[in-house]
Amino acid sequence: IYVNDCLYGSGGRGMKDLDVESLTQIGVIERNVKFYNMPNENFHANHWEVGTPIYQWGDQIIIYDGETFWPYETEATEPQK
Repeated sequence: IYVNDCLYGSGGRGMKDLDVESLTQIGVIERNVKFYNMPNENFHANHWEVGTPIYQWGDQIIIYDGETFWPYETEATEPQK
């Protein structure tokens, strides 16, 4: 997932016990790129559907699929070309 000029990768196992009300939504997935391509524009991803909400949680971002909260951590700050 590419958000706010940073590339984020999986931050581990999903969590069930976060309260979505305590998270700050920062946007939604605007474009899904092919799985083998690295996203390189803000709010693009290669796994989640367009419209999936993105939340900020400390230094991580969280994707909530309606059942599980999936953490993502920063991988890089420069776009991958």
